[in-house]
Amino acid sequence: RARISLVPPAPVDKSKPPSVPVLPPKYTTPAPSKALPALVREGAVDLALLELRLADHSYVTGPLPAQEDLRVKAALAGTSVDGLVHVNVTRWLRNVNSFEEAETKEWL
Repeated sequence: RARISLVPPAPVDKSKPPSVPVLPPKYTTPAPSKALPALVREGAVDLALLELRLADHSYVTGPLPAQEDLRVKAALAGTSVDGLVHVNVTRWLRNVNSFEEAETKEWL
């Protein structure tokens, strides 16, 4: 016959999660560089570089509009942008131009 123990188990502290060892990852990937490429050089915008940047970002600095967008837009003044070649730049210009001046003053 098996012997049955009448001793209750030790109480479990439910206020804390169970202790589980956390192992370091086998491989690490470096974080992407947050440095912006020089889009404006000597007052002129590198349209090819801007097109590449805007392929992955809604705005020049990322997902939100910023003062850098206004700086690049000002440097683009008088430049002809071919909408068939630079589709992302055209989209970005349309978005940036849709804001009122009062709104752009709030951009960081």
